[in-house]
Amino acid sequence: MNIKRQREEQIKQKLTDMGNMGIDATSSPPDFEASPLVDTEPPPKVEKDTSEPVVATDTPTHSEDDLSARYAVYQEEFLHSRPILHRVNCGISSSTMQILRNVVKDLEEDVPVSVFVDNILVAHLRMYCDLINSVASERRRSITIPK
Repeated sequence: MNIKRQREEQIKQKLTDMGNMGIDATSSPPDFEASPLVDTEPPPKVEKDTSEPVVATDTPTHSEDDLSARYAVYQEEFLHSRPILHRVNCGISSSTMQILRNVVKDLEEDVPVSVFVDNILVAHLRMYCDLINSVASERRRSITIPK
């Protein structure tokens, strides 16, 4: 009977430990202002595919009609909800996750963060499909991303 009780206590402790994985009760929330979102090391140089159209610009526009039109395109591309049939986990930093949550919340869109992230990744892969396939075919495979 004593062994059974010990096993139950061990299982209970392990479940508690597993439930707290990645949680540090002594740490404070991340300071998004102080921590950079990108690595301080420069990224490796990759030839840029100039044949792809540039979607976003760094220059602000002041026309409300233009802003509405650009946001409508953004909504269509990234903020449409769709089912994801076969989900898998992919780790991202907690600060990036919090920013993504804030974006979805502040835009007041009814889309889960996981769908938002999936839409971003799909758009990225579509945009750079030719570049990735070209470089990958030189290195290893004939086609990495099917069209």
